[in-house]
Order: sequence, then structure tokens, then C-alpha cells
Amino acid sequence: MNGNVLVITNNFQSSLTYTRMLAGYGYAVNDVTTITDAKVHLRAGMIPAIIIMDMKNHVPEQIEFIDFLSEQYSNIQVIHVGIEHLNSTYDMIYMQRPVQPEHILNTITQLN
Repeated sequence: MNGNVLVITNNFQSSLTYTRMLAGYGYAVNDVTTITDAKVHLRAGMIPAIIIMDMKNHVPEQIEFIDFLSEQYSNIQVIHVGIEHLNSTYDMIYMQRPVQPEHILNTITQLN
């Protein structure tokens, strides 16, 4: 079994794509549709090695979440999929939308 991945996306098709692909390669995947649900997972002790954050819109909420991570969970690697970089000092990987699922898989494989 590969590492744990938390997928945060408010797009059903993206969630399905990420979850099926990663689970097929042996990753334990949890997916949530809101930043609030992601925080609940983290506070409950479900700490992933990697977070994929692919949220359309909600930029202020994403920045707040990244700040939250930097204060309490700075060892988690974040892959941010979007149309623009988030203005944050958190060390994360940015991938511009649209991104090919294979590109995300290759990135995750290199991180493990």
C-alpha cells in the first residue's frame, strides 16, 4: 500500500478521476468536497502524506486552509490544481488546470 492521499475537490468528475486512479495504484484515498471537511479529517487524526486541492473558486478559503496547514501540519505535501497560484508562502506544488491525471500520478509517485 502506498501513502495516504486526501483529495479536496468540489467537482464530482475530478473526485472520481483522482480517487479511482490513485486507489488503482495502491494509495489509500479519502476525498472531501469542502475545506471544512478536510479540517475535520485532519483534526480527527487522519493525516495524509499528500493533499490534492482542486477547488474551483473559493480562493480566500483555500488560502486560509493553506495558512492553517502551515501552522499545524507543515509536513504535508500539497498539490494545488487551479487556474492561478495561491498567494502563500507554503511550499506546495502548483499545477495549472486542466491537468492530466497521469501528471498528478507521476508527481505523487516522485514525492513518495
